[in-house]
Amino acid sequence: MKSTANKGQAEIIGLVLVVILLVIIIFFILFSNKNIDNKNDIIDSQLSQSVLNILMRTDTQCGPDFSVIIQDCFNDNSKCPGSNSCDYATFEIKKIFSETLDKWQKPYIFYAKKSSDKKIEFSYGGCTDFKEKAYLATSIISDEPNNIVVSLGICKP
Repeated sequence: MKSTANKGQAEIIGLVLVVILLVIIIFFILFSNKNIDNKNDIIDSQLSQSVLNILMRTDTQCGPDFSVIIQDCFNDNSKCPGSNSCDYATFEIKKIFSETLDKWQKPYIFYAKKSSDKKIEFSYGGCTDFKEKAYLATSIISDEPNNIVVSLGICKP
């Protein structure tokens, strides 16, 4: 009789150990998914700032870089033969983003404004509302009397 009780206790202990292991595995899975989300958040945050920084320093056919072309756009000059600087900047930046952010399926919104005057603004992937945006990168172009703010927001998909 004693050996039957020992077998029953061993089975119950084994069952309890299996349940405890399952609970630990479930907690591990839940917490590891949050870590993946955090990594993606960090990557998207860095992506928006890096893309904007590189874009502002990218050479163009109309000027030394996009920061100069965007500044030219707000000063109503035309460094670009055949089109104005705003149209040129919009076309070229959209082309660059179509080969990068669009292909990576990263929804975004891009704009350039001086005070309340937005001369360049476009988006991809339904990212049109700033409330949806998760990561905003901003670059300031010094221009008297007001600075030009260029922003790229990577939205949550």
